[in-house]
Amino acid sequence: WKAGMASVALATAFSAIYLSVPRLLLHFSGPDLWRLVSTGCAAFGTATMIRLLQRKEKETIKDLTTELQSARHTAGIEKTFQSLADDVPVLLWMSDEDGRRFYFNRQWLRFTGGSLPEQAGEGWKMRIHPDDRSWIEQRYANAVRSCDNFRAEYRLRSAHGEYRWVEDTAIPRMSSDGDLIGYLGCAT
Repeated sequence: WKAGMASVALATAFSAIYLSVPRLLLHFSGPDLWRLVSTGCAAFGTATMIRLLQRKEKETIKDLTTELQSARHTAGIEKTFQSLADDVPVLLWMSDEDGRRFYFNRQWLRFTGGSLPEQAGEGWKMRIHPDDRSWIEQRYANAVRSCDNFRAEYRLRSAHGEYRWVEDTAIPRMSSDGDLIGYLGCAT
């Protein structure tokens, strides 16, 4: 900033000398005086504009740095939550507002022996015992439709191919506006 202003001052001084009336240093005719004033104003205006742009850029960089630090902090929290959700000794799942399950923790996947893509959406229902599947689907659909809690006991096929009884419980997740955004559930 200081170097820029010094350069502008020197450029204005040299312009003043150049525009002087011959043999009378720093004496100007009318048009030359206006040219000198406009050149000086343009030079100092440009330097001031550059300074203001630098200040705005520093503020933008500061804002972006704060945002990046916040994003890193949030990523750390999400990583901690993911680790916690995967290590908790219950079968956890999450669904969207239509009841389609999109997340299963590591314990669920280990118990059922399936992968997340296989079980996402409606795939998890294929692991329910055939005798239990229709009434579980109906009960789950009714809970989602009415935004009620969901609770059911049914047989779920394990990774070893045998069916185990589980108690599946879920609560609706609501937005701040009161709209259903999905379900958070666990099975034991």
